[in-house]
Order: sequence, then structure tokens, then C-alpha cells
Amino acid sequence: MTEYSTHFADAAPVADWLMQEHAHRRHFEPFAATYGVGSMRCAYDVQQAFVALQASARHAARAGYKIGLTSASMQAMCGIDTPVAGVVLDDRVHASGARLARAGPVRLGIEFEIAVRLGRDLAPIDRPFSLADIEAAVDAVAPAIEIVDDRACDYKSLDVFSLVADNAWNAGIVLGEFRTSWPAL
Repeated sequence: MTEYSTHFADAAPVADWLMQEHAHRRHFEPFAATYGVGSMRCAYDVQQAFVALQASARHAARAGYKIGLTSASMQAMCGIDTPVAGVVLDDRVHASGARLARAGPVRLGIEFEIAVRLGRDLAPIDRPFSLADIEAAVDAVAPAIEIVDDRACDYKSLDVFSLVADNAWNAGIVLGEFRTSWPAL
């Protein structure tokens, strides 16, 4: 078991393999079943180990998180009923107007988003967070473009454990100006 995984003993070898897949710009193929990644908990353990390797290799730190599969139709396509998360590293956070090279990603995609900056942590509670709980923690919002690299995935074969383990395909984000006052989103 690695220092990055507390539940899935084989997270480190899968993370190493993912590093090689990305380094060689290989197309995405579902891998969870092959490597025994059989639950969301295991998938997030692999993601954590993979992100730690990426952060070390690129001398980057966690800058935030992305949320994916937020619509019912995307969740249905992946056979789940909840959004997934990925980690954004600081070397892939860009200001509006940035020019990005296409040399790294296998198949680049963009998604239009709203970035939310929290002003305080949301401490665990014994119920789901309410909209008021979330609003009280939000410090600022900004327009954003998420950069996605699906590595030419065949979506007919996509499995959610592989997607999560591969850091939810996060390849960065472009942020507009954060505002502490905003209209209805």
C-alpha cells in the first residue's frame, strides 16, 4: 500500500501505468476491470496516487477541483447517479487570454463552466449541504473554460471507474476575473 492510498493496495502500480499512458499519448481505453479498480473508492485512490505522481513530475501543487458528469444525461451514459471530481494542479491554471499548445493532449475538448472560489471550508455535517450552506461559503465566482483531454476515448466503452482514476480527464482550466458580487448564475 502506498502513502497515497488507504483502501486500494494496488493504486500505485495503476498510477504508474497511467503516467506512462499519458507520457506516450496513448488513446484512452477502459482499464478499471483489468487492474481490479472495482469501486469509486478504489478509483479515487488511484486518482490520488496518479495526481501525486503528476504533481511531483511537474513540480505542481493542488489548485482546486473540477466536478464532472453533473447532468443526468451524462450520468446515465456512465451508469452512475452522482457527479465525479478531479484535481486541478496549479501549472494548468491559466488566466483569460492564455495561448495553449495542442502538443500535449491527445484529443482536446473544452467545456464552459463557472469557477467557484470558496472563502471557507465546508465542515462535514450530518445532512446534505443546503444551497444556503454553499452560498455562505462562496467567496467569488468567475467564468471558466475547462480543458479536457479524453485521449480519443470511444464513449461506447467508457466506464466511470477508469474515468475517475484518470483524474476525470482534467487537462486544466482557463479562468476569467473572479467577482465577489454576481448576478443569478
